[in-house]
Amino acid sequence: MDNLEYNPPWLLRNGLLMTIYTASWASRHWQRTTTAVEPFYQEKIFVGAGGVPIFSLVAIPENAHSTIIATYGITGSLENQWNMQLLGRKALGASHFCSK
Repeated sequence: MDNLEYNPPWLLRNGLLMTIYTASWASRHWQRTTTAVEPFYQEKIFVGAGGVPIFSLVAIPENAHSTIIATYGITGSLENQWNMQLLGRKALGASHFCSK
């Protein structure tokens, strides 16, 4: 029987090296990892517990079939959170792939 256990390359087993790689290279070159375009985001305010406003950006592509809710903390914005931008693009790209 085949051994189905995943054995990642050495660099992917080292958390410190993965963090350094992500902070130093991936954060500057993430656009090269996808050909998907950026979704069209619209501002939306949701009402949280006790009437507290929750400011958000929403992208709903045509024929959407799933929902992703991604947060990036109390401070920051989509413009400076490259991993959220990448997630949005890849999700949009996957939705176009699935709808065809």
